[in-house]
Amino acid sequence: MKKKKRIIKWIALGVVLTGIVALVVVAGMYSYHHAQTEDIISNFKQTVEQLQEDDGEQEDRSAGKQTGQEGQQQDGNSVPGDNNRGNYDWSDGDYSGRLNYQIDKEALRRDSLQYNESLKQNQNLLLKGTNYTYAALDLTKYGIYDNIYGYVSAPSIGLELPIYLGANDTTMSLGAGHLCFTSLPTGGEDTNVVLAGHTGYIGRWLFDSVVNLNAGDTVEVSTYFGSLKYKVTKVMDKSPKDGDIMFIEKGKDKLTLVTCIQGGAARRVVVCER
Repeated sequence: MKKKKRIIKWIALGVVLTGIVALVVVAGMYSYHHAQTEDIISNFKQTVEQLQEDDGEQEDRSAGKQTGQEGQQQDGNSVPGDNNRGNYDWSDGDYSGRLNYQIDKEALRRDSLQYNESLKQNQNLLLKGTNYTYAALDLTKYGIYDNIYGYVSAPSIGLELPIYLGANDTTMSLGAGHLCFTSLPTGGEDTNVVLAGHTGYIGRWLFDSVVNLNAGDTVEVSTYFGSLKYKVTKVMDKSPKDGDIMFIEKGKDKLTLVTCIQGGAARRVVVCER
C-alpha cells in the first residue's frame, strides 16, 4: 500500500514538473515572438524615417540645383552658389546618406491606388475561393523583401503587428494578413482594408486582444507613405462562411479586422471607418 502511494506521488510530481516546464517553454515562446515583433516594427519605422530624410535631401539638392542654374544665368556670369549640389544628377541614384537598398515608395503607392481602383469594378469576380491567400502586390518589385506592407496598431488593447500581404498560414503565423482582393491601405472612398489574424496561437500573441476592441476605439494602419487612423464603429460575430464583411461599401473608407472565436466556430469582426 505504501509503495503504491509513493508511485502515485512520483507520478503526480512528474505531472507537475512537466506542466511547469511546459509553461516556461510557452512563456519563452511568447516573449521571443513579442521581442521579434518589436524589432520588426522598429526596423520598419527606422526605414520610413530614413526614406523621409532622403526625400528631404532630394528636395534640398533639387533646390540647390535650381539656385545654381539661376546664379549662372544672371548677366551671363557665374554667381556664387552651391554648384556642386546644383549640378548633381539625381538620376544616377547615388548620393551621400543613401539607403543601402532602394525602396520605391512612390511606385508602391501608385500601384496600390491603381489596385484599389480596379477593385471598385471587379471585386465580386476576383474575391472567390482562396484567392485572399495570395499577395496583392509583389513587394520585391519595389525593393521590399520581407513582404511587410506596414503595421497595424490599437493603443487601447496594446496591439502592434506587422501587416503581411496575403492571408495564409505563413503570414498569419507572423502577424496580420492582408486579404488579397480587398483594398490596400491608401485611404479614400470605396475602400475596405481587411486584415485577418490568429487568436489562440500557442506561443504567439497575435489578434488575441482584438476581441476587446469596442466602438469608439482607435485603430491605425501605418505604411511606407503615411498613416491612417480609423474609429471602431461596429463589433459583431459572423459565421466563417459569411464573406460579406470583405466587400467594399459604396462611399465608405473602412478597415475590417477579423479573428477566430469559439475555437474557430465563429469570427469576431471589427469594423472601423475614417
